[in-house]
Amino acid sequence: MANNERRKKNAPMGKRIGHVIRRGPFHQIIRPFRQNRNLQVSPFSRVWTRFEFHLSSGHDTNSTALHNTSPTMLFVRTLVLAMAGLVAAKPPVEARTAVIVDKNTDLAQYSQFFDDAEHLLDTVTVIDVKDKSFDLFTYGYQAYDMVILFPPQVKSLGPALTSRKLLEFFNKGGHILSITSPEHTPESIRDFAQEMGISMAPKFHKLVDHFGETGPNHDSLTLDTVNSVISSAENVVYSGSAAYLSNNPQLVPLLTAPSTSYVYDYKEDEEDEENAGTMGTPWITGSQGFPAVGFQGKNNARFAWVGGDIMTNEQYTAHPGNRQFMKDVVEWVSVAKNVISPEYIRHNLAATPDVLNEKIYKVNEDITYSVALTEWDNVKEDWVPFIADDVQIEFTMLNPYYRLTLEQTGTTNFSAIYSTTFKIPDQHGVFTFNLDYKRPGYTFIEEKTRATIRHTANDEWPRSWEITNSWVYLTSAVMVVIAWFLFVVFYLFVGKADKEAVHKQ
Repeated sequence: MANNERRKKNAPMGKRIGHVIRRGPFHQIIRPFRQNRNLQVSPFSRVWTRFEFHLSSGHDTNSTALHNTSPTMLFVRTLVLAMAGLVAAKPPVEARTAVIVDKNTDLAQYSQFFDDAEHLLDTVTVIDVKDKSFDLFTYGYQAYDMVILFPPQVKSLGPALTSRKLLEFFNKGGHILSITSPEHTPESIRDFAQEMGISMAPKFHKLVDHFGETGPNHDSLTLDTVNSVISSAENVVYSGSAAYLSNNPQLVPLLTAPSTSYVYDYKEDEEDEENAGTMGTPWITGSQGFPAVGFQGKNNARFAWVGGDIMTNEQYTAHPGNRQFMKDVVEWVSVAKNVISPEYIRHNLAATPDVLNEKIYKVNEDITYSVALTEWDNVKEDWVPFIADDVQIEFTMLNPYYRLTLEQTGTTNFSAIYSTTFKIPDQHGVFTFNLDYKRPGYTFIEEKTRATIRHTANDEWPRSWEITNSWVYLTSAVMVVIAWFLFVVFYLFVGKADKEAVHKQ
């Protein structure tokens, strides 16, 4: 640890451009199968451990069975363990991060931010925005998994960072964090954010509040309206611009402007000598402004925009809330925070809970659906149960027949179990268990499981004597048979005997 600190201290910040700063410890978390502790971080490890036991022992509890295993079985065992590590539940992030700066950026002012980023991310590479060899893609594949755009002082970010390139990078699962300033907001960032419903304030527009705020023009605001789902910071001291948002449900406000604030063009106010000090015409007012906004795509790619430079060493030292807020934002954008995943999904007949995930069910049967949800805890570096009360399941064919809220029925070391029991409708066909969980700020879950619902077979209907209403008709039928039998007996024997007696006389 001391060698790392000494090496970072002796390395000039300016020489870091274009080079990997260092590999952070986060790669030990996101790729756990590289080390011997791989199966301990996965809730699925116990499944593979049991599988390993069966392969090695051949259903023999003797500990020497492994030595008697054939080479082929040993190879299969090794392959299975390797695959277990590959499919182990872990945050879906490979944090190869590109930090884009220009030559005017003094990286020494952001040393504390880089220290935090190195502990959160895997590989951090600082790249000059004018570097012509830089590209987000290599042979059609992503060269980076996350891009951090520092406050630029150039008009254009170059051909590698156009709005079209950024949108393509985002659609392929890349994550983007952009920090701008009222004076410098590249058009490519503005156009890219506009695609998501984020309308940034025009150039030279700043957020101000004349009620108890500080700064030359009351432009240093203390914001306590932090999204608690994303960050645990209580107060953020902010100076910068703001944006207004569309009604896109995938937007996640990170900071909200006070109700007494507004955004105005301070450059126009400085140039207008007659109306100097009037603060001009507001561009947006009140809590309609958002100094920081996040967006999560349906592919769980994340984008965050912060309209002011709040991550310098000076800001970090004077305002600890700023540091905590930026750490949480970096964690969220890199998909190391608010990551939820289903450990398993099961459905079965309520009468036979041991028979899972049958392909065919019958109408009017009672069925149980259950799902185990787990959440990544970046502090514990392990999966923990995800607790919620709004998990729902839809049972659909063309339209939903049921939309049911799942109840928590148990917990394990890694997950919380949610389930519900309902009666299958009297309609045969191919139905879908649709788990569509889109909680703002968390990764989206969309899992669909299909099952065939058949009608009742002819030999499965209740027999007539089992139906009480049919007893009247059954009794009538039996009485008719008995009456006919008596009639035949009387007709054949009673009348014939009388005729023979008369004939003898």
